[in-house]
Amino acid sequence: FGVILSFDAAYGSFALDLPDNIVFRTIFNRHICLDSVFKIFTYLFLLLSLSLCIWGFKPVARGEIVLPKELMEKCLNISEDLYRKSMINSWNKSIKELACVRDNKAAILNRAVKYHVFAAISSIIDILLVLILK
Repeated sequence: FGVILSFDAAYGSFALDLPDNIVFRTIFNRHICLDSVFKIFTYLFLLLSLSLCIWGFKPVARGEIVLPKELMEKCLNISEDLYRKSMINSWNKSIKELACVRDNKAAILNRAVKYHVFAAISSIIDILLVLILK
């Protein structure tokens, strides 16, 4: 998340320097400012990517923590086999919860990267439109 966040911030400062030449074209009998449309898309996608990265940094409490005192109280009077089984069950439950957190964060990161790529594509289209239609 940190890498994409820093790329978004750097790209945001680059996007400020996108050409301000307004290119009007008549499409379907309407005047459309193509340059502004893609500049807005660039900022929108960067904003979405930034917000997803910040959201991805949000801590999530998952997994069971068993304190040694609780462990001694629970498992002092049980057999070694039952103790091992309870520890394995606890670890298994925690690992499953942590895997869900990992999968959710990976999905958020994938969306943030996609929005960053969309921002780059829209800024490239913006620059090309200014160069071609000028």
